Amino acid sequence: MSASAGILFLYLYPMKNKKRLTWWDLIKWGISDQLGRSYSSEEKSRFYDRLAQDFFHRDRLAAFITKIISDLHTNTTPYICERAAGSGIITEHLYQQGFTKIRTSDLNATQLLVLQEKMPEIKTVVEDFNFPLKDIHAKTFDVILQVGATRFMTKKGQIIYIEEAFRTLHNGGYILWPVIWAEMPMAWLSKGWNPPKTTPWGIKLLLEKNGFEIIENPFLIHGKIGLLTTTFLVAQKNENPKPKNIFTSFLDLSKKIKIRFLKK
Repeated sequence: MSASAGILFLYLYPMKNKKRLTWWDLIKWGISDQLGRSYSSEEKSRFYDRLAQDFFHRDRLAAFITKIISDLHTNTTPYICERAAGSGIITEHLYQQGFTKIRTSDLNATQLLVLQEKMPEIKTVVEDFNFPLKDIHAKTFDVILQVGATRFMTKKGQIIYIEEAFRTLHNGGYILWPVIWAEMPMAWLSKGWNPPKTTPWGIKLLLEKNGFEIIENPFLIHGKIGLLTTTFLVAQKNENPKPKNIFTSFLDLSKKIKIRFLKK
C-alpha cells in the first residue's frame, strides 16, 4: 500500500467503531483538523473530547489551570471568561472545584453542544475570538483564558484578542495563555506565510506591548508519552509594563523556566 493510499485509509476508516483510541485515530484527527472538518458534527466533537483526554491529557492541564487560578485568588471567587472552551474539559474541572462564575464561548456550536450535555447550567456563546467581545463592559472579568486557540487566530485577530482581554479585565486581572508547541506547525500550515505569533517569546512580547506583564511561565510536559509540551504564560494586566524586544523576551523566558510533568 502506498503512503497516500495509507493516509486515505486512515482518513476514511470510521473512528466510532473503535472501542479504544489508537495512534491511527490521532493521525486521522490531525488530517481532519487541517481540512477544517474536525468539529463539523456533534459526533466529531464528542470524538475530540475523548481524544483530548486520552492523548493530550487535557484533564491534567485542567487541574493545573485550576491550581493556578486558586493560587491567584485565594480569598475571592473570580469571574472567569473562557474563550475557545470547546467541549468543556477545562470548564467542567473549574466548575467542580467551585469556580462557578464562568462565561464560556467557542467558534464551533457543535463543541458547545457537548459542553452543554455535561453542564446544562453553563451558559454558552458562539463567537469568534478574532473579533471584539460583544455586550461585555470594560473591567468585567478577573481571568481570561483559552486552550488550543492560537492556531485558529488570525494575525490581526490575535492582537484583538489581547486588546479585548486588557479592556475587559479588572486592573490586576490575569490572562492565561498555554503556548502549545504542537500548535506552531498547525498554524503555519493553515495560515500560510501570515500566521499569528506561535512561539512563547513572540506571544510574550505581544502581551507586554499591550499592557501585560508575565509573572510565571512554567514549561509543561503532558499527553501520552510526553506527546505535548506547553509553555504556560501567566500574565497580569499592568498599566505600565516594561518595554521589551524579542531578544530580551526570549532571555526572560529562559531565565524563569521551570519544567513540570503533569501527572494524574
